Amino acid sequence: MKNFPWAYTRDRKPVRAGDLKAQGAMTALEKVALDIPSKPDMRQRLTQAGFEMTAKDGKSHMERVASELPMFRDIIAQAGIKKL
Repeated sequence: MKNFPWAYTRDRKPVRAGDLKAQGAMTALEKVALDIPSKPDMRQRLTQAGFEMTAKDGKSHMERVASELPMFRDIIAQAGIKKL
């Protein structure tokens, strides 16, 4: 949680929970947010709305993004998306 980038400054520098001294609050917020899709009725609603629930927490989400980035690198470059 400490090193997870929660936001970015206007000059595109990451703001991490550790920078804000808010690791505990961010961990609590993440837990509450992840409890929502763990409820069967909410999971069904999200699935019906087209969401695919795969990540278990912020860290696993970032790991998935990092593993998928090479697959989409050419598309990202062609689209002109700049690295943050």
